[in-house]
Amino acid sequence: MKNIKLKLKVKILACSLVPLILVILLSVLSLRRTGLSMANTLVEEHLSTANYAVRELLDSVYPGEFRLEGDQIYKGEMNLTESMGKLDAFLNETGVQITIFADGVRRATSIVDASGQRIVNTPIAEDAHKAVQKSGSFFSDHASVRGLNYYGVYRGDGNTSGGEEIIIFT
Repeated sequence: MKNIKLKLKVKILACSLVPLILVILLSVLSLRRTGLSMANTLVEEHLSTANYAVRELLDSVYPGEFRLEGDQIYKGEMNLTESMGKLDAFLNETGVQITIFADGVRRATSIVDASGQRIVNTPIAEDAHKAVQKSGSFFSDHASVRGLNYYGVYRGDGNTSGGEEIIIFT
């Protein structure tokens, strides 16, 4: 009789614990997905704000239009490919990387390789380029530059004086 009562108690306990464990597991998975979604939204908002700040910084410090001379990108009279001082200062203060694309090619950037050389003259990701052409901006949680992964906002910033498309990545 004791053996039957013990078996019955184990069955009742198992019947109540299994659903409880399933509810906890589903809750954890749901919270994880919601948390990741919220994190991506916050990162996108932060990077969109940084992108706006970079565009404002460029317009206030370097008046004039973007223009492309060979593989060098200029803003007004400043060669951004060769002199990234203000943008490097922005990176140092905010931790946000900056790239300026002209006609789908990285012309100026704060992103450097392992040897400290700026990674320039590389193409923009095709999905990002198409999205910016379609809607003006694009958020990526997997932007890759030579194997280094970044979150990033790509935003169109018009064209150069020669008609080349400008996209700023932060």
